[in-house]
Amino acid sequence: MGRTVKLLREAGHQVRDHRPGPLIGRRRADQLRAVPYPVRRMRVALPWGAGPDGAPADVVHVHTTGTAGMTGFAYAARHRLPVVVTWHIDMLAYVRHYPDLAMAAASSAHRMRLGWSVRDYLELSDWNGRRHHRLSVLGHGLFERTRMILAPSRKAALGLRAVGKVPEIRILPTPVTAPPVVSGSAPLSGPALSDPALSDPALSDPALSDPALSGPALSDPALSGPALSGPALCGPSFCGSRRAQLGLPADAPVVLHVGRVTPEKNPALLLTAFKLLLRTVPGAHLVLVGAHQGRRAVRAAADRLGLGDRVRLIPPVPPRMVAGYYRMADVLAFPSLTDTQGLVLAEAEACGLPVVVADEALAHRIDPGLPPRIAAAPDPALFAAAIVRLLRDETLRSATIETGRRDITAFTPERYLTSLVAAYQAARA
Repeated sequence: MGRTVKLLREAGHQVRDHRPGPLIGRRRADQLRAVPYPVRRMRVALPWGAGPDGAPADVVHVHTTGTAGMTGFAYAARHRLPVVVTWHIDMLAYVRHYPDLAMAAASSAHRMRLGWSVRDYLELSDWNGRRHHRLSVLGHGLFERTRMILAPSRKAALGLRAVGKVPEIRILPTPVTAPPVVSGSAPLSGPALSDPALSDPALSDPALSDPALSGPALSDPALSGPALSGPALCGPSFCGSRRAQLGLPADAPVVLHVGRVTPEKNPALLLTAFKLLLRTVPGAHLVLVGAHQGRRAVRAAADRLGLGDRVRLIPPVPPRMVAGYYRMADVLAFPSLTDTQGLVLAEAEACGLPVVVADEALAHRIDPGLPPRIAAAPDPALFAAAIVRLLRDETLRSATIETGRRDITAFTPERYLTSLVAAYQAARA
């Protein structure tokens, strides 16, 4: 969201960016009173706090349907303004891993005055197997108050359309450019992660179906063949220093994962697939950048699989340092089935790193005329085989890198801004 605000302001648009701030003490005019959220590193706006003030805007753009987002809906209703919502999270998928999100859903339903009974609210706990239905009802309540939905991917758009009657949906991916290379030795810890932790709990409408999307589903599970040898294809020379810092051989094939390692990101699939991969690529290493919550569980799982020092767990690093990890690796493996876009996929491709996804719905590119990403069914043998193919097949690897770069560089921030402003204008019409 910060980059969207920056682009709009640089283009001369007036933007008031309201987000959670301190509970007490001095706050900026655009900050909402908020409290720390237990367990996760985030703040949640108070549901009864004062909303935005000042002159009415032309359009309200909501990026979360948690408490901060509900404040935006209330402001829009008070001033009779159109609401544009960016739908980031598949709530139905996330609530299975984060039951507390049902509380955020209940808060949203209460603030929208949907007239639910106590039994209706209790359905969010799934005690009678009707949480899916209750979240759908809540989604339709949000749709009735929304003029337009911006979906970050085709997967997100299809999931929303499967619900039934919805406002106009436009697909608008978040633009990504290659992160700058930071010289010098980078610390292995930091306050931020390229794939951020859940912010103010967002309620996305549940994807009622998992549409079958076309893509290069890998069907060759065979992990036989000669062991990979030769120098790792990590690009610039500084990759060697980053590898040395991690204790990795300069010529070792490196499989990278960037993001959280909590269960909804499916680290179990990645670890099991990597164990199978070692039968063909015995010198490979797996590096997981962003391991914070769930770190101990992943380490324990790796040890049970006998992976030992072949798996490196790196705490979250500042975004400006992430490029070094992309460029030192040979393949980005993305096992998540819950993401609606997966920004790290675009970041990796911008850095020239080929990717393999376990969710075929994320294989589709921004430019539909380009070949999709390499995808494999969420099966350890198939996922491992897809990674091995990119490590061993130089022709496939080069073509995948080039296609990824073309797709990412074509969708410039300027093109994103033009599409966003056009969406605002259409919402106001």
